[in-house]
Amino acid sequence: MEGHQKAASVREMCPEDARAFLEVHRAAVRGTAAKDYPPKVIETWAPLPLSDELIQKVRANSDEELRWVAEIDGKIVGIGALVTKNAEIRACYVSPVAARKGVGAALLREIERVANDQGLSLLHLDSSVTAELF
Repeated sequence: MEGHQKAASVREMCPEDARAFLEVHRAAVRGTAAKDYPPKVIETWAPLPLSDELIQKVRANSDEELRWVAEIDGKIVGIGALVTKNAEIRACYVSPVAARKGVGAALLREIERVANDQGLSLLHLDSSVTAELF
C-alpha cells in the first residue's frame, strides 16, 4: 500500500547492536535535539567519531541496563534502556529518519511492560528539552 507506514518492531538489544545503538543516539542528539542546545552541549552529549572503546563500553553495560532496539524494515531506528535498580528510563532515542512514526511510543510500551513485570510501579527519567512534549 502506498503511503502506508510500517510499524516498528522492538526487540532486546544484542551485543552486536552496540554500534547501531550509538549511531541512533548520535543521530537523534545531533539531528533532532541540536536545535535546542548549544553546539558544545551536543558535542559532549554525543561525541564523534564513534570509537571502538566507546562501542566496547556500551557492550560491557556496567550499569546493567535492559536495552531494546526498534527496527523498521530490519534497520535499527530507535533505542531504549531501563535501569531497574533505579527505576530509571535511561534512554529513548529515535533517529530523525523515523521520527513521528510511533517508534518512541513502541519503545516506551516495551520499557513499561518490562518495568511492570519487574514490579516497578513508578519510573523516573531525565528528559531533554526536545523530548518534553513526548
